[in-house]
Amino acid sequence: MSSTNVQKSTKGRAYSSSLRARQAAETRSQVLLAAIECFSADGYAGTTLAAVAERAGVAVETVYSRFRSKKRLLREAFDVAVAGDTEPVAFVDRPEFASFAIGTPDERLRRAIQVSTDILIRTIGLWTALVEAASSDPEIAGWRTEIERMRRTDVGRSLEVVTGTKLTATTIDLATALIGADLYRSLTGDFGWSRRRYEQEIAALMKALLPRST
Repeated sequence: MSSTNVQKSTKGRAYSSSLRARQAAETRSQVLLAAIECFSADGYAGTTLAAVAERAGVAVETVYSRFRSKKRLLREAFDVAVAGDTEPVAFVDRPEFASFAIGTPDERLRRAIQVSTDILIRTIGLWTALVEAASSDPEIAGWRTEIERMRRTDVGRSLEVVTGTKLTATTIDLATALIGADLYRSLTGDFGWSRRRYEQEIAALMKALLPRST
């Protein structure tokens, strides 16, 4: 085989490998988006891998081969819902986090609360499903605790950027609870608050809690 033929063969394999990788990534995204919809609409008990596969337009074997179990699919779907996409980029490395340092103190705080609300809207159904599953599965219960600890870390980092001030542990605890899923669900669901009212009231409470921004 000539060197030219070898080069063509190598390029062909590389292209084929790249195509398969793209197709696999697209399939994974389709399954995760379908899982977000299913868990949010039907809860943990009401969602099956077959239902997710049908909504994603793939075989149930495809879902199982990639995620192995319903609870692993729930965990990965939750992570995607938090981020808003399937890109493996940490929150602190995203433009939203960098934007918390831009503008007046009030603008920074409003932006942080808007980003938090966006995340709550994307994840509230999945969080409900996760809490449901955690009641009978110790591993998922551990994930729930881990997710809340990670959220607390992100809230603390975000608000320290917003205020330009090192916050106390108590302040971070209270701020994390203030913009948590339980209060959001109660205010917007049980009490019928609009998003606008929720964000305005949370901003007022947060301003009273936080030290003055620099």
